[in-house]
Amino acid sequence: MKNAWDAHVDKYIYWGTLATDHLLGVMPFGEQWLEAKSHMSAHELLPTPHPINLRIYTDYDALREYHVHGARKLQAQIQPNK
Repeated sequence: MKNAWDAHVDKYIYWGTLATDHLLGVMPFGEQWLEAKSHMSAHELLPTPHPINLRIYTDYDALREYHVHGARKLQAQIQPNK
């Protein structure tokens, strides 16, 4: 659990994000969110069950920066010489 927490801090907390994947069970609203997540992943409009990831951001800037960082990492993988 300590390793998972440390990895979470490095990967998400720095960006103002909580990844609820492992933390949802200890949050007061966790049971309701897990039920909703399960329902959404099997929605009839999806051709097959699809994993749903939930994130909680401190604010809009945190949301934006987290995704800009991820997009830049993907771009570097696709175009490594740029």
